[in-house]
Amino acid sequence: MAKQYDVIVVGGGNAAYCAALAAREKGASVLMLEAAPDEESGGNSRFTAGAMRVVYNGVDDIKTLVPDLSQAEIDTTDFGTYTQDQFFDDMARVTQFRTDPNLCELLVTRSFDALNWMRQKGIRFVPIYGRQAFKIDGRFKFWGGLTVEAYGGGPGMIDSHQRAAVTGDGWLTYFYRPESFAKSWEKIRRFAVEGGKDPDTLLNAAQLPIRVGPSRAAVEAGMMEWLGKEWDYASWSDSTKDSAILGNVDECVAQLKEHLAVGVQKIIFVPYKYEPEQIEVIAKEIIPRLRT
Repeated sequence: MAKQYDVIVVGGGNAAYCAALAAREKGASVLMLEAAPDEESGGNSRFTAGAMRVVYNGVDDIKTLVPDLSQAEIDTTDFGTYTQDQFFDDMARVTQFRTDPNLCELLVTRSFDALNWMRQKGIRFVPIYGRQAFKIDGRFKFWGGLTVEAYGGGPGMIDSHQRAAVTGDGWLTYFYRPESFAKSWEKIRRFAVEGGKDPDTLLNAAQLPIRVGPSRAAVEAGMMEWLGKEWDYASWSDSTKDSAILGNVDECVAQLKEHLAVGVQKIIFVPYKYEPEQIEVIAKEIIPRLRT
């Protein structure tokens, strides 16, 4: 083999694609080997229905995994919960207590984070109304610990993975500091070159929390509290609440220009608690100065 790779993934199913995409996020060069033709690729994942058991504690968690869930679906559905204890009990029951305890703990405790990460990679999830829900007294009720599946079943999931791995057109970062964005963007451009794609055709965007006030000292404590309570930061990424843009208008503009200076093309603002006054000051005082 003329070219050297950091990671070689044998297979093209859900686990294989997740491993490959995770390795790429860490900066590794990855080669995937799949023996089957495209129409049959994906191993067992292609020929299953795409259902996935995941811990969730109510409808808000389901809305995170299924952001296009309609209000009508919410009003007519009792999603219930599927707790970690229920998942552990099911693993013990199905395996007759032969499951590896360490791997089982990883599977259960990180199941929600794993599916949310897959969603961010382009896997669309939908409720399994067709075979995992019954309508009782006018409301759907799920059973068996299976509530969501990949849109399009197994084939849909594999096709989405392939698009994420092969035909991605850009890069979105979530709460990255300028130096972290620059590092990740350099990797993405390198992946494009290795895949035969012109890196200059790629687009990027940075999602950044912001709170504008009289000074950094006046707004920082409240912002850090909000970011700590309402937002998650994946251990495998460089996302951090320290990415927050804080201070008066001049200070915020200066911090945002640091992101533009390292190659950020578009900024997606996350205003403090989505307060109307924050949105107004960003629109009237921050954005015009970034355009000059």
